[in-house]
Amino acid sequence: MMPFKTILFATDFSPPSQTAFQAAASMARDYRARIIALHVIEPAAMGFSEFTAYVGPEEDKGRALEMLQALKAPAATVTMEYRLLEGDPAGVISRRPRRPAPTSSSWGRTGGPA
Repeated sequence: MMPFKTILFATDFSPPSQTAFQAAASMARDYRARIIALHVIEPAAMGFSEFTAYVGPEEDKGRALEMLQALKAPAATVTMEYRLLEGDPAGVISRRPRRPAPTSSSWGRTGGPA
C-alpha cells in the first residue's frame, strides 16, 4: 500500500463523522501523515419563487472553529491543520485545491450538527 502523506478529513461534527475521524487519525498515526480537518459552513438562503437572497451563515463561526480545533492529533508525529470555509459543502470539498492534493480522504456520513 502506498504511504499516505496528507489526509483530508471533512466533518459536519455529527457522531458518524467523529467515528470517521478515529479512522483518519489511526491512518495518520500509522503513516505519520498530516491531517487537514475541514468544516464547511453552509450559508442560509432566504427566498420566494425565483428570487433568493443570501442571508449569511446560520452556524456560529466561532463555535464551529472551536469544535474543529477540538480534534486533536493522535500522536506527536501527526500534524493537524484546521480549515473553516463557507459555501456549498460538496462544492467546496471537491473544488480543486490550490495546494497539493491530499493522498487520502476520510468521509463521515452526513448526520447534521452535533
